[in-house]
Amino acid sequence: MRAFTCGVVFRGAALAAALAATPSCASPRFACTEATECATADLAGRCESTGYCSFPAEDCPSGWKYGAHAPAELAEACVPPQQASGDSTGGSSSTTETTSVAIGSSSGSGTSGPVSSSSGSSSEAGSTASSTASSTASSTAIEIWGDANDSDHPGTVRDTFINLDTTHNAAEPILILYTWPAQMAANVVLLQWDVSEILGATVESATLTLHLEEGAIVPEYTAMVHEIVGVQPNITLADGYNYDANAPWTPSACCYEGIPMAQANLGPALDSATIGLDAATVVAWDVTAAVSAAVLSGNPVVLAVNPDVTAPADAARTFTSSEGMDLSARPRLIVEYIQ
Repeated sequence: MRAFTCGVVFRGAALAAALAATPSCASPRFACTEATECATADLAGRCESTGYCSFPAEDCPSGWKYGAHAPAELAEACVPPQQASGDSTGGSSSTTETTSVAIGSSSGSGTSGPVSSSSGSSSEAGSTASSTASSTASSTAIEIWGDANDSDHPGTVRDTFINLDTTHNAAEPILILYTWPAQMAANVVLLQWDVSEILGATVESATLTLHLEEGAIVPEYTAMVHEIVGVQPNITLADGYNYDANAPWTPSACCYEGIPMAQANLGPALDSATIGLDAATVVAWDVTAAVSAAVLSGNPVVLAVNPDVTAPADAARTFTSSEGMDLSARPRLIVEYIQ
């Protein structure tokens, strides 16, 4: 993922979180599994068989039109009459018998929706319902980790940023990426996530988001996210020299005066984001691979967001930390998983 990746598909509460946090992202794609996910303050939508929401439209032969958050080829287009039979508040046609089984809730909302199958006889319907119930034994959820106001799993994140010194910044309300001297890392952001509550789950996607407070020097700043490897940092005590008390990072000549700055403990880049200067931007990175591994191992996942090592001296970006006063701007880990 990238900053303002409006092509990312969100579902359920994750869409609401993304829309609330990304005012510059006009139309992220939103996939649905049930009609309740398509309800707005003014309209009762329906979830079409394509997996996208539609809403009442008098100018469409079917009476339904796709919403703005459907893919480009469907957005604002009329739903074909032969297709307009999605999961809605209305029932099935009189010529079709429909059986339903409940699927799992999404985004921790506790709601569930029907998976419908059609048949010409009650015996076939019963057989289909039994098959569908078996196939939905595992449910998909999208939930938020961290200490943001909409978190499903509070108390699961610790974060800090390390400097070219021995200061500890875990209690700071901000997270800083900083380049100094030119093309060298001077501040690195570390975030530790506990995903043990879904141990053994299959992770479909995982997205890290940070809320930009300010930027400096350059109009575009590219930050890569990595998993920390080889050590398990103590977020409270980590600094530019050590990942824990008297436990040094792997030596590296990367940075000013040979201060290691965790650079030799960075795994391969998971994703990168190009960050502008606009405050209130929400920047997103795809961290699926690292979270998937952590869910299988049971270990916390420690992510490092690295500064732009191609930038000039004093280029920087500042984000809200998990200690920030604005709870809606705190870091989030949004995970879609099958349990």
